[in-house]
Amino acid sequence: MNDFREHAGSFELDLDADPQRAWVALTQEMGDWWTADMTAAGGRMALEAQLGGRLFETTSDGGGILWATVGVLVPGQKGECFGELSPAFGGPARTWHSFEITPSVAGRSTLTYHDHVWGSVDEGLGATLLQGWKAILGGLQRHLAT
Repeated sequence: MNDFREHAGSFELDLDADPQRAWVALTQEMGDWWTADMTAAGGRMALEAQLGGRLFETTSDGGGILWATVGVLVPGQKGECFGELSPAFGGPARTWHSFEITPSVAGRSTLTYHDHVWGSVDEGLGATLLQGWKAILGGLQRHLAT
């Protein structure tokens, strides 16, 4: 078993869309830009943008994985999700993800992502998770650039 550890990280992405368009893409079009190779079971990702809503993955056979639950929501601006990591995914641990979209220049916006994980995790998990989220949200960035 791993020792109790805490990891935190964040990054920003420039999005080629105004904040309203970026929010719609983040919350309603997730299945269009989140690639299957960045899922836990090769499924399709979705987000229910409401308090208590789910960030979840569904598979073609009717299965799925609950990634996190929406605990904070400022529609059009910010969402925070809280979840669990089972031992199969590097835990047991708790996770917190924050997504905030703010205006930048000339019809563009900035997505700021914060990640926090704590629990029985190995030393490298925080960096691995942050790297994964950069790849995942890079899909949103590419989706909005088309």
